[in-house]
Amino acid sequence: MPNHCSNYLCVVDEMGSAVPTKNQDIRSLLMGLTDENDGEVTISFQKIRPMNEELLNTDITTSVTSDKIGMPDWYKWRLKNWGTKWEAYDGSWIDGYHAFTTAWSPPEALIQHLAEKTGKYLLLAYLGEGFEFLGETWFSPKGKAMELTYEPYAPNANGTPGYQAGAYPERLQELFDLNEIMDSYDAMYEEANSTNK
Repeated sequence: MPNHCSNYLCVVDEMGSAVPTKNQDIRSLLMGLTDENDGEVTISFQKIRPMNEELLNTDITTSVTSDKIGMPDWYKWRLKNWGTKWEAYDGSWIDGYHAFTTAWSPPEALIQHLAEKTGKYLLLAYLGEGFEFLGETWFSPKGKAMELTYEPYAPNANGTPGYQAGAYPERLQELFDLNEIMDSYDAMYEEANSTNK
């Protein structure tokens, strides 16, 4: 079972802008680049940056190499070209964003490719399931990216883990509902420590 990574993708007007553009909705940008499964519409990595068919049926231990493919297996190819090992899942549309989930990490390599392919500035906000990472990356059609990462669950002054209230941009607190997540983590931490006494 993977550690899930929650992602929110939107089109922005320029690098550093944190507000979805009014000029183009992410739905229209992804038109034809999504898959539908059980009523959920989710971004399709294979439609944006297709993996060679020859790699689809290989496993990690198989060494398939050629000048055409340039990567030894599907896993390494996807990490290099998508930034994550599997397709996206659990897609939805929320207030100018396309929300979706990936395995282990945000699909930064794929989103950079999408920005270059569409000529649009894109913003990807992401959160690791165990709150082990939190950040946002802006992608330019010119091949440049700007990333901000945040210490998601840092020690408090007394050395115990804790949510750093106010330490994150409000948009990330709202997108990921960080207050609720942190309340549940704090409760789990307190419960674990009370049973160890």
